[in-house]
Amino acid sequence: MNKTLKITLTAVFTALCVVSNIFTIPLNASATQVFSFVYFLCFIAGIYLGPVSGACVGFLGDLIGHLIHPLGAYNPIIGLSCLLIGVIPAILWKLPFKTWAKLALSFVICLVVCTAFLNCLGIYLFINSSKGFFAFVLGRMIFQGPVALANVILVFLLVKSKLIDKLIAKTNVN
Repeated sequence: MNKTLKITLTAVFTALCVVSNIFTIPLNASATQVFSFVYFLCFIAGIYLGPVSGACVGFLGDLIGHLIHPLGAYNPIIGLSCLLIGVIPAILWKLPFKTWAKLALSFVICLVVCTAFLNCLGIYLFINSSKGFFAFVLGRMIFQGPVALANVILVFLLVKSKLIDKLIAKTNVN
């Protein structure tokens, strides 16, 4: 893939991630439970464009999305989490495993490191919850686990369909 195409696709995925962040659907009044397609966009960017582009899509999508539609003060811990959601699948995609195994491993690592730890820590520190941290994590993961899984299933279906491969092949003029 040439550099111009890679930069263009990074910008497109970043814009889509910004839109996804703007239209995140809060599932409770305090917005500690949300439905978003951030996993989907960051995974796709990381898989097809590599770890640097995946990191840019995740971090800039979160930061710019927040600047356009803030839900409180900016949380850099969540920004770091979004960055890692783009990097982890990109790194694991290079492993010699089957597609489903790479996605499953990416999902588990992102769910534990990014969603269960970093996102929960960032939110927990910002809201001053009366619950203990692990009780807060458990309460969040009841909703966020299935949301992340739905995103990864969409990634799997898109990757298996080879739609993005075909689009890149058509636009990849050297």
